[in-house]
Amino acid sequence: MAFDMARVTNGLKAAVQRGRWLLLAVGLTVLLQLLMHAGSDETIRQPVAPSWPRVETLSVHYGDDNEHAQVRLYGQTGTPALVNLTAAVAARVEATPVLPGEPVKAGDLLVSLERRDLELRLAQREADIQDVQARMRSEELRAESEKQSLEQQRILLGVARRDWERLRTLGKAHQISDSQLDAAQSALARQRITVIERQLQVADQDNRVARLQAQKQQAESARAQAQLDLERSQIRADFDGWLTRLDVAAGKRVRPGDVLAQVYPAHSVEIKAQVPNRYLAGIRAAQAAGRPVRAQLEESAVPAALYLDRMLASVQEGRGGVDAVFRPQGDAPLPVVLGQSVLVSLQVPLSARALRIEPRCLYQDRYVYRLDSHNRLEAVNVTRLGVRMLDGKEVVLIASPALSEGDRLLKTRLTGALTGQQVTPVDLAVDDS
Repeated sequence: MAFDMARVTNGLKAAVQRGRWLLLAVGLTVLLQLLMHAGSDETIRQPVAPSWPRVETLSVHYGDDNEHAQVRLYGQTGTPALVNLTAAVAARVEATPVLPGEPVKAGDLLVSLERRDLELRLAQREADIQDVQARMRSEELRAESEKQSLEQQRILLGVARRDWERLRTLGKAHQISDSQLDAAQSALARQRITVIERQLQVADQDNRVARLQAQKQQAESARAQAQLDLERSQIRADFDGWLTRLDVAAGKRVRPGDVLAQVYPAHSVEIKAQVPNRYLAGIRAAQAAGRPVRAQLEESAVPAALYLDRMLASVQEGRGGVDAVFRPQGDAPLPVVLGQSVLVSLQVPLSARALRIEPRCLYQDRYVYRLDSHNRLEAVNVTRLGVRMLDGKEVVLIASPALSEGDRLLKTRLTGALTGQQVTPVDLAVDDS
């Protein structure tokens, strides 16, 4: 027991000794910290440089003299040459070789009508002409006979006149009776009437020939009409185009005027689209100067170049533009069908000289920020003239009397940018887009 108490007493003495050294170490540490803080208060504070937004800039320049903006218009295809094919005769439909939606070539058979009745009618008209021709030949023989008969009747008239004069001389000498004299006078009168009738028949020959000629012309016209009806029984395409509608089928009976089919020429297709009012001044100025206004058909498998053919002369109420008609350049037809909705990229000539900028330089579609010589922002109002594509990139065309070529514009989009705000340009290279 005594041994254990001694060990405990020695342990306590060692612990007290270690605690003294620990307190000494803590005191030295606290003293060192106080000295360091005291020295830092005497250190001279260095100013921190301000941090401005780092931005990219764009040096603007003017476009070409014949600068144009590209405007997307929504249009619809149509044609002024849509043709309704109608029946010219009453007949039964025999065949319809072409179906709606198929292309047709000039001369292709579209609808075939039965021909038998028309062929019989044509044969009858041929017979009418032959009958008139036969009567005309008979009239020629009759005219020759009447001329010869007139000559003979004139001879007989001379004989009758001499007989009457001889008998009248005898009657004055009372050598014949009055009845004989009257008979000679009657014979002379009858012969005069016969000569007059023959003269009338000869004189009327021209009228009879004229009537026969008129009948022949009527018969020939009727034959030509029958021939035309026979040809019209085969309805063919007059041009290269498309069959849009077929209103009959084989076996149907049609009457004159009934619509059979509808076709249109492939080269007659045009596009009608509304041009906003703000672009009309530039377009009309270009037309007055004789410069063509061009366009491009978008979203088409085959690129098609267009030109502005004409502007319509009237505006529908409530519309904000004028309808324009576009036609393809060259001989190739448009790769579209009738009634299709299409997109047209119109190249609008600009009346003012335009500056080219990137879309992100424009704020709220009406102003840009210019950097002054001290790299401070300045809001400048501009007029947005339009856009166009250059090398696959969209370029915004603007105009402003306050901007000059070479001015630096803010290219980086800054939220809450303000006039007078200081910025740090990181790129002063001129953008040639």
